[in-house]
Amino acid sequence: VVLWTNDLNENGVIYGGRTSRIDKTNLQGALNPGEFVYAYGTMGRGGRNIYSLDVTEVSNPKMRWFIKGGVTNGFTRLGQTWSAPVLTTINVGGTETKVLLMAGGYDANQDEVKRRTADSMGNAIYMINAETGTLIWSASSASGHTLQLNKMLYSIPSSIRVIDIDRDGKADQFFVGDMGGQVWRFFINNGNAAS
Repeated sequence: VVLWTNDLNENGVIYGGRTSRIDKTNLQGALNPGEFVYAYGTMGRGGRNIYSLDVTEVSNPKMRWFIKGGVTNGFTRLGQTWSAPVLTTINVGGTETKVLLMAGGYDANQDEVKRRTADSMGNAIYMINAETGTLIWSASSASGHTLQLNKMLYSIPSSIRVIDIDRDGKADQFFVGDMGGQVWRFFINNGNAAS
């Protein structure tokens, strides 16, 4: 599970507390304006889905959105969702956007193979708008993705590693390995359109 804790006033809590590190005014015990906690979960061997929950009120969690691998438009190659998505920030067309970077997952056909074998699912990478669940960008060997890579033939159950090279708070590159032993590196063109 990955959490997005939006602590706008940076006081370390989303209910009450001081208004900021500088201002020592105490707030009431109510939810601070604009603050929330969202959780993102995957299914491991249990399935091909990604879930987003609003867990701001712990006793009353709410489903925000979910993606069903093989069913939701744009996610036909999503396999068993083993790795947790990576929450990061990028600049899409001039707008800073919170995104989830997600490996395509595992293809259960790999359970019994004795040599490198191409997969029919999991051989993809997805960039998802963390707020809405909308697909921003994807890569795979299959047609219909933003970026088609002929050698992306093997499922990707591993976690993506994101790097902010210039330390400006936005992701610049990410790396991931696949079941075929390949390591993929992608450069993020911050400020450009998703395409």
